[in-house]
Amino acid sequence: MLGLLEKKNILVRETAGMEEVEAIGQTGEPDAVPVPGFGDFDLFVLCSRIPSREERISCYNRQSALFTKLDMEVCKDDIHWGTGDILLVDGVETMFMYFLTEDMKDYIDSVISGRRIAPEGEFYPLGRLATMSSINILVDKTGILEEIKTSLGEYPEPLREAVLNASFPWIWNEENVGRAVLRKDIVFNHHVFQHSMDCFLQTLYALNRTYFPGWKRTEQYVNSFSFKPRDCYCRMTKAISLSACSETIDEFYRIWRELVEELQEIVKAEDSAGNGVSRKEEL
Repeated sequence: MLGLLEKKNILVRETAGMEEVEAIGQTGEPDAVPVPGFGDFDLFVLCSRIPSREERISCYNRQSALFTKLDMEVCKDDIHWGTGDILLVDGVETMFMYFLTEDMKDYIDSVISGRRIAPEGEFYPLGRLATMSSINILVDKTGILEEIKTSLGEYPEPLREAVLNASFPWIWNEENVGRAVLRKDIVFNHHVFQHSMDCFLQTLYALNRTYFPGWKRTEQYVNSFSFKPRDCYCRMTKAISLSACSETIDEFYRIWRELVEELQEIVKAEDSAGNGVSRKEEL
């Protein structure tokens, strides 16, 4: 009897058999077995041409015994997620996301150059670099996935400078902080703090030459960094807990301000060391 990983691998091989498919990569741990409802398989499929809906259905149906449900084109020609089909395999969503190879390369180039680093809705373009730099190569007919991974192996200094310039000066908005403290407005404070923390994290990741993947697994990343304020993650979580109560907003901002000031000193030290940090203004 076939296990979940074996079924997924058979579907990958079947998909790779389509002539237009050039490479397939998987995020996460390739040998991890997801728990239905709590995990999934995300598979990036790079193509010279996106196979038609009919071609993909025919491909999947050659292995119809391996899945119980097929949802076609849950997204289509999406700039972030491509054209996606989801197969339910032993209760686990297995998503094949099809991209034109040239479109993927152009997207990555636009982020590396610093032209596309601002969040786009809930999606962080830098997260695509994080994904592609660590993707597990399952199929690579043309060597394109290996080429992309190699190109992302070292964090580009122009990108680092662009991210720092776009995030570091905006961590602390004195006017909004003053309003939040004065009004004790929890909802407004949440808005102010979320933006501040986003800029803080973007700065922290760039300092440590790590592509920002979004807010997931923050503890794991922050604890691994060399450049960071002391007890950084612990103090961040304390600030978060204090930020949700009007009676503790003052204490929250005291802790948060100290973290921001320590980060500023690290940025200054990197700048003095000639490590490519360019600041538009002081906090």
